Amino acid sequence: MNKNQKGDKNDHIWRALFPVVLYILISLMVEMLIGICFLIKSTHGNTNQSEEKDYFHSFSQTLNHVETQYGYFITFLSAFIAAFVFYFIFKEECKKNDGFSHAYHLKQMKRRNLVKVILLGGTAGPGLSRLLSLIRIKSILEDYEKVSSTLLNGPVILQIISLTIIVPVTEELIYRGVVYLRLRKELGRKTGMVITSLVFGLFHFNLLQGMYAFLLSFLLLFVFEKYRTIIACILLHGTANMIAVVSRTFALFDIANKNMVVYLVFMIVELITAAALLLSFRDEKNI
Repeated sequence: MNKNQKGDKNDHIWRALFPVVLYILISLMVEMLIGICFLIKSTHGNTNQSEEKDYFHSFSQTLNHVETQYGYFITFLSAFIAAFVFYFIFKEECKKNDGFSHAYHLKQMKRRNLVKVILLGGTAGPGLSRLLSLIRIKSILEDYEKVSSTLLNGPVILQIISLTIIVPVTEELIYRGVVYLRLRKELGRKTGMVITSLVFGLFHFNLLQGMYAFLLSFLLLFVFEKYRTIIACILLHGTANMIAVVSRTFALFDIANKNMVVYLVFMIVELITAAALLLSFRDEKNI
């Protein structure tokens, strides 16, 4: 491979990964704007010169407050804005990848397969989460709890809309719909799957959530390749998130979490069910 070819390939890989950078920038922009609004509100009518000199320190404190108290709203608004941006990018990518559909319809999926995708999200999601939570490293668990409490400290209805609808739609458009399709075209299906999953895991900025996202990504890519429609990924991702949000908010699995035997039984049943569903997918055509 000569220098020009190598340079072109690097350019293509950067182009594939740029959507992630763009999403981060959108999130930072939203956080900054909300922080500015809070700062203006808190300093309105105050012309004290000493406080003006400490403006940047005040802004930094305001951003920390906004991130901690309103992280759920930042996530919601960022994902909502990005969904519109990346839908049109994804639509263009589908034109370059035969067989993949940008339309939000279920023509590629029979009703029973639609149910199987939802069940896969509802079993694999909590099963993987339980499995990874067995890693008893204090710093990892503390970081995980911090991130979770930030995302789940808002109104329940907004949590459900954000984490089970808006965020899954946006993340699937970005990672499976744009990043994966671009990597798939340049590096092939298997390599594209691995890199997409690694990037998806790293984006969560937390080891435990990153490991979970890495493994879940392979399931999402599996159904994406299977049905060639992003709606399959959104359904699986949304169901997994819904189980996590609802169970945490309403403490549905407190009994399991307080008893290790019950915890392990739940985990094994979930993982075996998910494995059985995957095997049933394998019996069908296209993958």
